[in-house]
Amino acid sequence: MEYIRKKIGNTVLYNSKVLANKNNVDNLFFKMEGVNPTGRIQDRLAFALVKEAIQLGHDSIAVTSLGPLGTSIAYVSEITEMDCYIYIPKGSRDKKNKWYQMPHVKLVETGKNYKQAFEQCQKDANENNWYNANPGYENISITTTVYSEISHEIVRKLGKNPDNIFIYMANGSVLLGLHHGFRELWYRGVIDRIPTIFTGCTETNHKLLDAFKKGKRNIDEAYTTAFSKKTLTRNNVNYMVVDPQGVLNSIYDSGGHILEIDEIDVKENVKEIYKAEKIKVFPRGCLAYMTFKKANKLGLIKEDDTNVIILEEGKAAIEVKVLSEENFDSLDTIVNYTMKYLGEYGDDKVSTKEAVEYASKNGFIIGAFLDNSISGIAVVIRMPLKIVLPEYHLVYIGTDLRKGSRGIGTHLMKKIHELTGGNFSLHVDLQNKKAIRVYEKMGLKKSYIRMINYPEE
Repeated sequence: MEYIRKKIGNTVLYNSKVLANKNNVDNLFFKMEGVNPTGRIQDRLAFALVKEAIQLGHDSIAVTSLGPLGTSIAYVSEITEMDCYIYIPKGSRDKKNKWYQMPHVKLVETGKNYKQAFEQCQKDANENNWYNANPGYENISITTTVYSEISHEIVRKLGKNPDNIFIYMANGSVLLGLHHGFRELWYRGVIDRIPTIFTGCTETNHKLLDAFKKGKRNIDEAYTTAFSKKTLTRNNVNYMVVDPQGVLNSIYDSGGHILEIDEIDVKENVKEIYKAEKIKVFPRGCLAYMTFKKANKLGLIKEDDTNVIILEEGKAAIEVKVLSEENFDSLDTIVNYTMKYLGEYGDDKVSTKEAVEYASKNGFIIGAFLDNSISGIAVVIRMPLKIVLPEYHLVYIGTDLRKGSRGIGTHLMKKIHELTGGNFSLHVDLQNKKAIRVYEKMGLKKSYIRMINYPEE
């Protein structure tokens, strides 16, 4: 389980200078949850739910899903070899989801809509002693704890607390977790104030939106309607809010706002984000960006505020491919890029060139491209041994710091893992803490301290 844990979370916080300038604010950051294993924020929760299921002695887990949670639970369940039952309404196109085709996943089509499938899943889970992973009061505490980690990551990466957080409402669980995390940090004295939380929803009849507009502090009923929003594509469902009073409390406690967002403009804003920053976002993340834009238009934020937008499935559009001398004028160009991206952690030109030339014949060189411009590089050599040492060795890996934290290094590491079958080693400077965190996230473990005896000149 620890191996999976390190692969999830600690996601990219990207400083979007282009969109900040476009929207006339000084600081705009994207928390890009798309770099999680399945490309979803729900990977965080899925890990915790499966872990608890194992701890409580269950051999199976069940969830109703027309959205990303089912995908995330299927992924973690398959790795842990736990049987997973995914309930969807009859005729749902989600049955073609590639993650649902794995051996330990059982797809159950039942009912005419999400609500009916949800009720059947609850019933079957109780009767068969399966772990019930459906959102609700049964696991609200674990959900809140899991998503509170995002708050800690944001503060750690920023070095301070943000002024404003923007997120799409959905079922409210991520919002609750964020507020819980920031309140905990405030209580411990790590931050001096809880960020203002802005959330957007697309329904004019949303009970929480109505309550907030009327200035109500209490809500009598949950928003219970669940239906497919076709204009949001991929069966993005507005789920039942798991704790409507808790969501309302979080908004008021942070001095935040619930804003009505017009989903008609989603596609236009998806294109705007991609054109400006080459970041791929899906509707839920885009609605968080649209919430920011509306708050800014209404004058609810200041020009010098630090703003963080939660992109639940956002990630940079990075192309990773194996390079050859044909991609550049010469191998010297690759050598120069390698030295440039390694910076203080690199070697001299003679050493770097030796590794690049060797890798071009006995190994491979990988490049990461953003908007057709090289933004990262990795040099991997094939060792003459396969048993006493890993077959491959990653000599150099570096990224263009000017491109910001986009997860380029993570993309390179995933490609290396794919090409080597995971059978590789690397060396890392003990002071390079950031790199060590990335490597550990990819499943690498500290093995030994390398010691070298250089011959006297």
